[in-house]
Amino acid sequence: MKDCLTTLYYDVCNLMNENARVVADAIEKTHTGLTADGIATLVGTIITGGIASIIAIRSFALSEKRNRKKDIIDMLDRLIMISIEYPKVENIEFISKWGNAEKDDECSRYDNYCCMIFNFIERLWFYAKKDKKVMNDIVYYREYIALHYKWWKINYNINQSGYPEGFPEFIDESKREYDEKHSSQEVTA
Repeated sequence: MKDCLTTLYYDVCNLMNENARVVADAIEKTHTGLTADGIATLVGTIITGGIASIIAIRSFALSEKRNRKKDIIDMLDRLIMISIEYPKVENIEFISKWGNAEKDDECSRYDNYCCMIFNFIERLWFYAKKDKKVMNDIVYYREYIALHYKWWKINYNINQSGYPEGFPEFIDESKREYDEKHSSQEVTA
């Protein structure tokens, strides 16, 4: 992404330099300063350069946003495929015993799966600019958090230092919201 921004920056600078040369030539040709034609050339060049710059920057930003969303959807698809191939990673009985069980391949797989889940949620959180509605429109992330919260708590110290500021609090808050919503549903059911 940095290379793309650098290329875009240089393209815009080259366009502005080219426009500046056109303006300088127009002024030089008048010998006496700006004429009506010189002013028209100057204004047209500035407007054209500005519009071209805005269009280029806007197009790049939209393209980047689409690519980031595609990456998130692809990551979600990978998580779903893992849970199909290894159903225990989403099995409530297995998960409830996970922290107490002797470490084996299934436990290690679950550990890695949870890491992927919370990395996915972190990416989604950044993409949505921490907007829970935007996140929820892509996936019901609170369900993932609630199901795998035991892993999060067992690894809390590592997660506190391994994720950006504000994210661990977001996870804890999302779990509380999930619990509140579902405990009220149980009462009314």
